[in-house]
Amino acid sequence: MQWIPGNIEAKIEFDKIKQLIAGKCLTKEGSDLIRSISPMIDVAKIDHQMSEAAEVMQAREEDIPLPFSSFDSIQSCLERLRLENAPLSLEEMQLLLGQLAQMDSLHQYFKKIDPDYLPLLGGAFQAAGYEPELYTRIRLILDDDGSIRPDASRMLIQITHQMQEEEKVLDRTFARLINTYRQQGYLGDTLESVRNGRRVFAVHSEHKRKIRGIIHDESTTGRTAYVEPDEIIQINNNLFDLQMSWRKEVHRILSEFAAFARHYRESLADWQEYLWQLDAIRAKSLFAGQIHAKKPSLSAQPEFALVEAKHPLLYLKNLESGKETIPLSIQLGYPKRLALLSGPNAGGKSVALKTIALCQWMAQCGLLIPASADSTIGIFEEFVVDIGDQQSIEDDLSTYSSRLKLMQEMIRMAGARTLVFIDEFGT
Repeated sequence: MQWIPGNIEAKIEFDKIKQLIAGKCLTKEGSDLIRSISPMIDVAKIDHQMSEAAEVMQAREEDIPLPFSSFDSIQSCLERLRLENAPLSLEEMQLLLGQLAQMDSLHQYFKKIDPDYLPLLGGAFQAAGYEPELYTRIRLILDDDGSIRPDASRMLIQITHQMQEEEKVLDRTFARLINTYRQQGYLGDTLESVRNGRRVFAVHSEHKRKIRGIIHDESTTGRTAYVEPDEIIQINNNLFDLQMSWRKEVHRILSEFAAFARHYRESLADWQEYLWQLDAIRAKSLFAGQIHAKKPSLSAQPEFALVEAKHPLLYLKNLESGKETIPLSIQLGYPKRLALLSGPNAGGKSVALKTIALCQWMAQCGLLIPASADSTIGIFEEFVVDIGDQQSIEDDLSTYSSRLKLMQEMIRMAGARTLVFIDEFGT
């Protein structure tokens, strides 16, 4: 596929179309895929991509939309899983849970619908080879919020129970001491705080020596001292030991899970790539729905027949202001290979050219087009565009020279499958 000039997408405003579609993606990688799309000449590929977007749009219009939500890349997890005996961090586990939950929701979705209803989307999901065992395993470890479940192992259940009991003892002891110290006037408005990971009392500095215990810190003003009384030191020590045991057990659980997940590393990479692709398809379908785009018939010949085509950006702009967008219909192909548009200034000639160019370019990029489904889109292997506001040669000789150069390149490139757009040819 060849085209001139190099900034052809900006000339026909396709760069704005890509920006709008990319903005509908829920992942950065999906947005990158949209920004990288370019025209194709393989009819089967074009048809496949159009049909994928059409299936997503159909499911949404019939009120059974694909379940899809934002998620972050698991690239750091995949790198960690390269290392033998390396556990995943809690943050990496949470990233993994996000993507596995997305895959599992799609798994449940496609289980419920007829395979013939969304054949391309269903086939793509099957080809991704999702296996639910990993998701089942990670849900035994993490809850819905991505926190470690207290029942992730028998040992963790036991430790959690002991911690809860110690915290009850600490609460009762604190409540008793608060009453005592308050009556003695030792405490201010703030009764307690946490210092060095331990619960302490906020004591007026002049009374800090009256309480037997450890002074952990003082406020910046020096008016408050943070004291851990002797009565709660051992309780805090017990809690600290239990917290250490809890962390060790969690480390063991995460290491064990990483060893299990390591066997799925390649599958995880494939599933992530699949989800990025699906995010891009979903964004295409959302934009198609916004501009009422349809899937045209496809032809392998260098031709097109647009029926009631609209400029997508103009349509969206007019939609906001409540204005009507006038569609156009045009046919071009052997033996009629030339169309000449004439009319007064501000008559819509340039908009018409851009509408045709955009529809053809969008279609060859695999996008649904803002035209009737009765339209036909053929395949061109070269695009040449000379569209844009031009100044007179008296005002700007470089504009004249650049147009001559572009025409020279145009003549050199042009062949039987070249689509050429020239605006203001007479200038």
